[in-house]
Amino acid sequence: MGILNRKISFRLFAVGLILVLAVIFTAVCVPVFQEDIRETGRAAVREAVLRSAVECYTLEGAYPESFEYLEKHYGLTVNKKEYIVTYEVFADNQLPTVQVLVRGEE
Repeated sequence: MGILNRKISFRLFAVGLILVLAVIFTAVCVPVFQEDIRETGRAAVREAVLRSAVECYTLEGAYPESFEYLEKHYGLTVNKKEYIVTYEVFADNQLPTVQVLVRGEE
């Protein structure tokens, strides 16, 4: 009976250790994955704004004067509950400066 109890105890210990390691792994990795997802979304929004600005320049010969112009005339949509977009124009023949922030991280 002693050997059987040791085997059961060892198995319970091993299962417990695996569960503890899984919880630690999840606690460490989930925030890292969430940060990667936020950064990917932020970059995708910035790229979409720039792509729309270049399309406008190609068709109209000038970069749009505002982010709202892109939304109205080029169908650009951005989740404003999640992102803050700053769009700065220096001249109508120079690519605008676009900065995208994730709400809650500003």
